[in-house]
Amino acid sequence: MGKGRLPMRDIVDLPFNALSYRVKVLEDRIATQANQITAMAHQSLQDRINIRAFEEKLQEREKYFKTLSEKLACKQAKAVIQEVTPDLIIPKHLKKACGVGSGKMNKSYEVIKKRYALWKLQYESGFSMVQIARAWKCDHGSIAHAKRNNFIPKKSSGRIKNRFLSINKTKRIKIK
Repeated sequence: MGKGRLPMRDIVDLPFNALSYRVKVLEDRIATQANQITAMAHQSLQDRINIRAFEEKLQEREKYFKTLSEKLACKQAKAVIQEVTPDLIIPKHLKKACGVGSGKMNKSYEVIKKRYALWKLQYESGFSMVQIARAWKCDHGSIAHAKRNNFIPKKSSGRIKNRFLSINKTKRIKIK
């Protein structure tokens, strides 16, 4: 045998060893993929079980809401038959202020915005403008004005104040 030459037995064994190595690597990949497929199938089964449980809870809630809406419809029908109207609940801090010194009380934009939101809810729930006005102790025109503006209050621009000041200045001029 010369230098750098492999023995005959090694020459035959090299392709065999390479093929057996490749087969082993492929078998390992197949085993890994089989394990991943098994894990995914198990997760899919768990997801199906969770979905079924969710669907059952959803059906229970739908039944509950159906019975609740039937009860509510029944109560509303009784109220119509008996001509009974439920009382409106009005927060004290949103009521319109009346009397001396109440000029600026409860007239801020934020308070009016909250008041309009409550009026809108009450109007959409079936109360008339007159009923809302009586409960709030105000004129029904206020509710009609709010309704015309889609229950969205307008911020004041300050022009009224300027006009008022100019009128006061003209009155203060003294003529001799």
